[in-house]
Amino acid sequence: MTSQSGNFFQKKTVVVQPIVLVILITSITAFLLACVSLGIPTWRDSTVDAILTRTVSTHTYSGLWATCSHEEVRSSRMWSCSSFITDGAKGYTPSLRACQGCSVLGTMFSAVVVAVVVAKLCCFKNAQVVTIAIAVCSIIAATFLIVSVVTYSIQVRTDQGFNAEDFSTGIYITIVSIVFLVISGVLAIFGYSMDKGMESKY
Repeated sequence: MTSQSGNFFQKKTVVVQPIVLVILITSITAFLLACVSLGIPTWRDSTVDAILTRTVSTHTYSGLWATCSHEEVRSSRMWSCSSFITDGAKGYTPSLRACQGCSVLGTMFSAVVVAVVVAKLCCFKNAQVVTIAIAVCSIIAATFLIVSVVTYSIQVRTDQGFNAEDFSTGIYITIVSIVFLVISGVLAIFGYSMDKGMESKY
């Protein structure tokens, strides 16, 4: 009986552990990307070129927390940034506040996913409830980020009056983060099903 039990846990660790390692990589990647997209002021980039007696190129970058302007007049460049919260920059609409909240919550839950995966690797290797927690937190994090992207691409775009072609790095990084979170959740569900399958065999 002891020998069978030992073989069960040995097989279980060999099969499931690589999946958990992959989940760790995907969840860390998702978390780092979510942090980057949350902070950078480049969810949209509006560029205006005006050719008068001199060439003027104005880039208006805007993210979840600030809007920045980069103006090039021939060889000279001027930068300026204004925070939506502290400086009262124009365009701080309720829809943008909703994006901020959803992005913050999505980033927080992606951090929870990383913490739970590390806990599983270190302390709860055979705990199925931890695998379920990984899947649930991944889905929650992805859902918050999806709501943020959808709100920004529809309502914030309408409120701030810019075009779809103005979408820039921040929103695309968020989408990639969502993909990695979904992968983490799917792998966790797959790992859980493998656990249940091995239990039925032994």
